[in-house]
Amino acid sequence: MKKTLFSLLCMILCSAMLYAQTANSFQYKFPEKKNGPFNKLDVALTLGSTGVGIDVATPVTDFMQVRAGFTYMPKFEYKMNFPIEVGEGTREEQQSKFNELSAMLEQFTGHAVDDNVDMLGEPTFSNFKLMLDFFPLEDKRWHLTAGFYLGSSSIGKAYNTTGDMPSLFAVKMYNHMYDNKVIDELYQSAYDQTVEQAIAQLEEKIANDEPILVMGDMAIYGTPEMVDMFRERFEGNYPEMPYNPMEYGRMGITMGQKADGSTYRMEPDKNSMVSAKMKVNRFRPYLGFGYGSSMMNNNSKYNISFDCGVMMWGGIPSILTHDGTDLAKDVKNVPGKVGDYVKLAKKFKVFPVVEVRFSRRLF
Repeated sequence: MKKTLFSLLCMILCSAMLYAQTANSFQYKFPEKKNGPFNKLDVALTLGSTGVGIDVATPVTDFMQVRAGFTYMPKFEYKMNFPIEVGEGTREEQQSKFNELSAMLEQFTGHAVDDNVDMLGEPTFSNFKLMLDFFPLEDKRWHLTAGFYLGSSSIGKAYNTTGDMPSLFAVKMYNHMYDNKVIDELYQSAYDQTVEQAIAQLEEKIANDEPILVMGDMAIYGTPEMVDMFRERFEGNYPEMPYNPMEYGRMGITMGQKADGSTYRMEPDKNSMVSAKMKVNRFRPYLGFGYGSSMMNNNSKYNISFDCGVMMWGGIPSILTHDGTDLAKDVKNVPGKVGDYVKLAKKFKVFPVVEVRFSRRLF
């Protein structure tokens, strides 16, 4: 009995020792935690063809991250110059007509009338962006990107300088007079009456502070210098006048030819301004690729990456003047620097995106 009990104790002790050794050599290991969604956050500064910007990025799976941010093109200006032309004919003939008309317009407006108009162009390109980066390789340096940009449909604008507003006002006034045959009536009045009678009527309006020309809500008043000008012009009979402005045609900035072959001439709007805008789609899909790595050895918090791709903004951009004419699609042979810009814009049915991204991991 004692032998049996001793044998049983030995068996239990040996079993306990064996279990202890087995338990010590075998320990349960929890699976390593993989990169879960949104468990990291990077903030970055971007520089590239879309301007400067900021964005944030976070992983959504082990091989995919989402980025959201904003880009802005800094403001800069470039100057363009356009001649003011009158009617038809060669450049020399139109210049001669303008010189003859400018003296009369100066008397009406009180300002010297320039035969050239300066316009300033500037970008208005800003975008919200949402991107999804896919990392096909294990080292996660190369990535493929799909996403979109969202911004204003206007990405650039051009407008006349403040200094040229008096000249544009004179152009607007002349066209109004031309359309309403105001000058023709003055000439006809000089033909039907004596010169002194026509001058007397003008002097009476000046003395009574009455307008000699009304353009909508705007009135033009005469001056003594204007009397002297008309006296000089009205000397002799009407058929022998040095010139009749009503035979010259309208005045404006020649921008090319329309599809039917007629000349397209940009004229001042109701505010005596000329302007244009470049427009594309507001929603602009993006496809691209990139490469990134750490900026410092043994420090994964600071990273740099390079991205290349295309922003699909809806084909050839529209370049719309203030009267609604599309210089890119409705007009050909646009002259000068604007013509060069229009030709360049037509080549960019998509916008190339090249960007460098400097990022820091927050957690």
